[in-house]
Amino acid sequence: MKIHPRKLLAAWLMWSLVLMIVTVIATQTLAEPERIIEVEYILVEPEEVEVPEVVVEEPEVMETSLGIYEVTAYCACEQCCGPYADGITYSGEPAVEGVTIAADIDKLPIGTELYIEGVGYRVVQDIGGSIYGDKIDVYFDSHQDALNFGRQQLEVWELE
Repeated sequence: MKIHPRKLLAAWLMWSLVLMIVTVIATQTLAEPERIIEVEYILVEPEEVEVPEVVVEEPEVMETSLGIYEVTAYCACEQCCGPYADGITYSGEPAVEGVTIAADIDKLPIGTELYIEGVGYRVVQDIGGSIYGDKIDVYFDSHQDALNFGRQQLEVWELE
């Protein structure tokens, strides 16, 4: 159900007015019980309320193409990570599918946010034994998912 912003504002104003009147009546009644207060109700039709149009602009995420990278995949198993198979990345954070990637930190420092074609947004949190230059390793929770991903040539963009 979609509610027009002007109708929503009009309804909110009406309820605010009613609540304010009830509060005044309750306060006056408690303060001066013998005094009778007469209240005039003003009905506001939504068409009578002029509401300025609100334009919400989404912040622009600037991206710079880094070109085509060789993108592979890994998981936290001993086959992929050897003796370092504890699920903790070089940055000290736990590896998270959908977030973590390994890269050459001389080229892409820890914390660098990237967009990888067909993969999505990821953050450099890890390094790899054979990840140098234009190579990225995408983290998966499952070894089979990492194998299924394989080796791909994908365009990579850095978020600024």
